[in-house]
Amino acid sequence: MPNNPATQTPSGHQDNITRRKKTTTTDNPDYSQIDAPVTSRIVTNIVQREIKELIKHCNETLANYDNKELKTIKDEIVQVKESMTFINNQYEEMRAGLAERHSQIHDIKKEN
Repeated sequence: MPNNPATQTPSGHQDNITRRKKTTTTDNPDYSQIDAPVTSRIVTNIVQREIKELIKHCNETLANYDNKELKTIKDEIVQVKESMTFINNQYEEMRAGLAERHSQIHDIKKEN
């Protein structure tokens, strides 16, 4: 059996084993974070960050909802205002017509 250093194991005999580079925790930064002990400080920071994101999302959602609802209410108020203006104009025309008829009746009574 030839002595090939590429296929020899540290014990000196040959095996059909593939050698792989050893990985260290510094090769993969996420590995050290995953296996690191979780402290209350880390949990507090994560919770605070998530709460801030939740509040931001809620504020955006409420603002969008409020804007949509306020626009609907504003449109309805505009329609009511237009209706009131129309009714007021009709009332003023009827009032002017009634005043004119009243004066005509008064003039006719004077003539008789």
